[in-house]
Amino acid sequence: MTLDKLKTAVVGVVVLGAIGLTACGGPCEQVCAQFNACTLEQQDHDVECNSFCADERSFEQRAEALGLDSCAEQFDAYINCFATNQDALCDAESDTCEQPLTDYVDCVQKFCDVPDNRTDPACIEVRSNEGTIVVPSFSGL
Repeated sequence: MTLDKLKTAVVGVVVLGAIGLTACGGPCEQVCAQFNACTLEQQDHDVECNSFCADERSFEQRAEALGLDSCAEQFDAYINCFATNQDALCDAESDTCEQPLTDYVDCVQKFCDVPDNRTDPACIEVRSNEGTIVVPSFSGL
């Protein structure tokens, strides 16, 4: 597995796991709750929505405090993609929202690429045959 595929896989699982927590709250919590309403035959995991959405908001605040892109625009586009394409939520094979996810992951990756951010909770070190990389650590839908 290449580092790029590994990054996308790790981040995709993290982001997808974090999106659907409760029916209350904003769009993140609502989409997350809809995700969790899918059967486990349609999706392979549930997401702790309150933690996922709160972690994202916390990341945005830390990034802004450092004068970096908060990735809020990309995250919102990702959440909105599922909000407007609800069939994709319960279809693990769907690539409908792949581009917004990629855009979000790429944005957070830029944050993780800053040497001082390598130990930030939003980033995780991953070792492979090709070396060690730091990738976004969020769990998601």
